[in-house]
Amino acid sequence: MPDQPVEHFLSNMNRLNSANINSVLDKVYAEHVTFIDPVKQIDGRDKLSHYFTELYRGVERCQFTLKHSVCQDQHYVMEWQMTLRHKQLAKHRDIVVDGISVLHYAADRVTYQRDYYDLGAMIYEQVPLLGGLIKKIRHGL
Repeated sequence: MPDQPVEHFLSNMNRLNSANINSVLDKVYAEHVTFIDPVKQIDGRDKLSHYFTELYRGVERCQFTLKHSVCQDQHYVMEWQMTLRHKQLAKHRDIVVDGISVLHYAADRVTYQRDYYDLGAMIYEQVPLLGGLIKKIRHGL
């Protein structure tokens, strides 16, 4: 089934927390994975593990819901919605962000991932004062 790898990927990502990062990433990513998001590019699962350790510091909850996916050979594109709750953002309220991931697989592991999402909506709009200014700019002052 074309969506089986996507379902496996999201199932593991939805289990991810600060205590199980290495074990989850080992199940999902190839050792020599390339990971790109709006913040940075990372090469290698060990560096990705370090990055996720930093990202998940303060995360209370992070869940992904699959909206749509397409597959051709071992390449997947999935549209998702992330619901994030973080100790330092949005006063412990849920932050909902839509995004798209491009995944390349080999031997049942992700070898390449590129994420597209609105970093401003996820982080900058959640910071007092700065968030209000960004929202005003988005909506035409």
